[in-house]
Amino acid sequence: MRVRAAQAATNLRGPQAEGLGALDAEAPPTRPAQASPLRERLTRLGAPPRPRPQRSYELPRGFDEVMTPYGTAAVRQEVLALPRLDPDPGTIAYLDTETTGLTGGAGTYVFAAAIATPQECGLRVAQFFLPEPGMESAFLLALHDELVAATGVATFNGGSFDLPVLRTRWVMARMPGEFTHSAHVDLLTLVRALYRHRLETCTLRYVEQRVLGYERDDPLPSALVPDAYFDYLRAGARDFLEAALEHNRLDVMSLVHLHSRLLRRLQGGDIDMDADDWLALGRHRW
Repeated sequence: MRVRAAQAATNLRGPQAEGLGALDAEAPPTRPAQASPLRERLTRLGAPPRPRPQRSYELPRGFDEVMTPYGTAAVRQEVLALPRLDPDPGTIAYLDTETTGLTGGAGTYVFAAAIATPQECGLRVAQFFLPEPGMESAFLLALHDELVAATGVATFNGGSFDLPVLRTRWVMARMPGEFTHSAHVDLLTLVRALYRHRLETCTLRYVEQRVLGYERDDPLPSALVPDAYFDYLRAGARDFLEAALEHNRLDVMSLVHLHSRLLRRLQGGDIDMDADDWLALGRHRW
């Protein structure tokens, strides 16, 4: 039967054969298989960050929108009166960040950062804020540009936390190159080397009390800072967020005075030094 059917098809002539040819010509071509969504996403991984739709938000007081190649960044700048520092640390950028957690890793965001730079006219404080995670690229670029302009960077435990988190966020945001900065000094390392024998703990609050001689009226405990940001993202609440930003601002201002005090001790110019202090200094230097 199959042979007869094949012969019948071969023997077709005239209009019947023309009809079969017309059907073959009009048959739609086979559609190529579409690329999988996963492949499209993998292809986009190497591309620069795309602009994302922004929701309506209200910035904290004093912040302005600054344009960057990746969109707008929220920045607040001010110049504060600064007593003469002896010794003068120079044009060092003092950095402090506020994050959504203390564990680090890819899921931890930096939502606020303050950079204080001593200048002839006073202390210039630039504060950066992340209104929503989709604006992270602009936030990181503005922060990076402020940081690389200084001759050095000083932090408090920044070598173990602040700078590694910023480098991680830079990669996660698919920013070009690396998160670079000038030479870095971690003031916590110096505090431990020079004051370990005098201090029960080396937290910044305790160091302020025992080394700098003042007790801060902190508007918000450190443990509640991430919750203040989450409340802002969920409901736009700004009261606790303002307190968290003030906490960040006070932190970075303390670093300026702490660095000057540590430099004085490193030079042996601290009149309060006793035998144990000189021994700690000798161990650190030699």
